[in-house]
Amino acid sequence: YTEPRTWVSSHGLGTMGYGVPAAVGARVAADAMGEPERDVVCFDGDGSFLMTMQELSVAVREELDITIAVLNNEYIGMVRQWQDAFYEGRHMASDYTWMPEFDKLAEAFGALGLRVDDYDEVAPAVEEALDYDGPAVIDFHVDPEENVLPMVPSGGANGQFATAEDQL
Repeated sequence: YTEPRTWVSSHGLGTMGYGVPAAVGARVAADAMGEPERDVVCFDGDGSFLMTMQELSVAVREELDITIAVLNNEYIGMVRQWQDAFYEGRHMASDYTWMPEFDKLAEAFGALGLRVDDYDEVAPAVEEALDYDGPAVIDFHVDPEENVLPMVPSGGANGQFATAEDQL
């Protein structure tokens, strides 16, 4: 991200559905610029991935070398975090304990699918995905209660973000 044209972001993990299509576009752009060796890695939440995972069919069909890291906490995590912080923990439509196995869905599309449950599995999975010649999905199972910070509180400007739980 310190070099031009190396970082594409929606500027927040709350823009659901952005990651996979952006990764497809970044891969096509890198290839068009004559830089096929450039790694394209998408960090996506489980809810966001559910919204656009069908784009794996494009990545497989076009043989696009992208890696998608799905942060799977079985919640629409940013929504749950807002509900905890601003609505006294009243959860509505944010609990997704029925979440599918994204590694198996990736394989069904014809991509490489990997699952990570423990810290010691992270490095080997990332290495395998980056070495794979084609689309790869890593289903990272993370703590359901983990929050994302910094976070802009309700009604706040981007410069008024909270960097700790007690600021929400």
